[in-house]
Amino acid sequence: MGRMTVVWALCGYSFAFGGDVDERNPYFGNLDHVLMGGVLPTAEDGIPANKLIFVVFQGMFFIITPALICRAFAERMNFRTMCVFLMLWGTFVHCPIAHRV
Repeated sequence: MGRMTVVWALCGYSFAFGGDVDERNPYFGNLDHVLMGGVLPTAEDGIPANKLIFVVFQGMFFIITPALICRAFAERMNFRTMCVFLMLWGTFVHCPIAHRV
């Protein structure tokens, strides 16, 4: 859960919700929100808290879905391999689906 939270904060949110869905890149968002850029409230820009709540809410699905998936191969796969697989799955499966929806 901790690793998936870090992946979501570093690049997952940006890949899922950055930019618009267009013909050039229908699967991934842009890099506008990498490292939570433009999401975390600061004193000068006054970003409303509801945007941060949306990030946390969507991050919950990014974290919980791999936790459910890992039950299918628990104790059948090396732990490091499972962590790498779940991070790749979150980035290359969950983010494009969330971006399209």
